[in-house]
Amino acid sequence: MEPVKVGAKFKSGTFGRMTALINPSENVNGAILRTGIFTGSNNGVVATGATAPTGYHEKAVIGLLNPQPMSLQYPVMIPAGDGVWVYPNGTATTHITYDLL
Repeated sequence: MEPVKVGAKFKSGTFGRMTALINPSENVNGAILRTGIFTGSNNGVVATGATAPTGYHEKAVIGLLNPQPMSLQYPVMIPAGDGVWVYPNGTATTHITYDLL
C-alpha cells in the first residue's frame, strides 16, 4: 500500500446546514481531496458541483453522512470551478485535507 499525501489545506468542523468545504470561486485550476473523514445523521452527503446542492442526491456524491464514520479510500480530483459541499440531514462532522492545483 502506498502512502497518501496529506493536503496542504484543511477544513474541519461540525455543520448543521449546507456549507462549502471548498468554495467554487477558490477552485480556479482544480483540486485534489487527499484525505477525508465524514460522519453525521443518516442520509446526508458530501457532494461536488459548481453550485450548492438543493437535494441530497442531485450532485456527484463523494461521501455519505451516517453515524458510522466514513473515510475516503483514495484521493479525489475535483474539476476546476466546482466546490465541495457538506449537506447534512441534521448535523455532520467532516475533516478533509486538499490541495488546490
